[in-house]
Amino acid sequence: WKPIYDVMEDDQLFLAGRQWDVTDVQERNLAGHVTLTINDLPQYLDQIVGDMRMNPTQVRIRPADWGASRGKFISQTGKKYDPADVRAGLIRQIEYKSNAPVHYNLAGQAAAETGLGWLRVRADHLDDHGFGQDIIIERVKNRWSVLIDSMAQQPDFSDARHGFVSGWMDRDEYNERWPGTAPAMIGSDQANWWSRKDFVRVAEIMWREEEVRRLVQLDYGEIIRS
Repeated sequence: WKPIYDVMEDDQLFLAGRQWDVTDVQERNLAGHVTLTINDLPQYLDQIVGDMRMNPTQVRIRPADWGASRGKFISQTGKKYDPADVRAGLIRQIEYKSNAPVHYNLAGQAAAETGLGWLRVRADHLDDHGFGQDIIIERVKNRWSVLIDSMAQQPDFSDARHGFVSGWMDRDEYNERWPGTAPAMIGSDQANWWSRKDFVRVAEIMWREEEVRRLVQLDYGEIIRS
């Protein structure tokens, strides 16, 4: 990911107005020449971000033809709803509770600036006394904090086998949350990336585990998973 993130950082600096090569600037300064920067990029970025905010992104359900003949959901009042309508309503509720448009816009702006933005979808327990969970859409404020399987081929990284989300944490907070532990020892070449004087980098690690299942189809068509 380092070459990709290096290019992303260059794009962000170019957008901010640092559009001259450092060597060229030094040579022109020595020669007494002026280096002017007329930065037209922010206005085009504002147009893209403005369009996203005026036309909020939403998750939409497109029902397949085969779903029309399947069973309906019946409300307490006896009204029948298509499965696609029920799912669409649940997703709208999730987006509303998560304030999803704000997160969509942040990820979209990051993608417009540097070509890549991230979102998170996770399940959060409703309380400590039950198994109920809420689906929550979250933003990833620091686009450089995510490292996904570099061998993934799909544009949405759906075939990724592992991923990391990291960030800095105050050492006092670290000691309070994980007393009696110490940060992992790492090589000197990566020491500055993992540890600083008053901070420790904490990484959340996710991976995919594959499991072999056997399917049996009976004579009358029913499929049983063993």
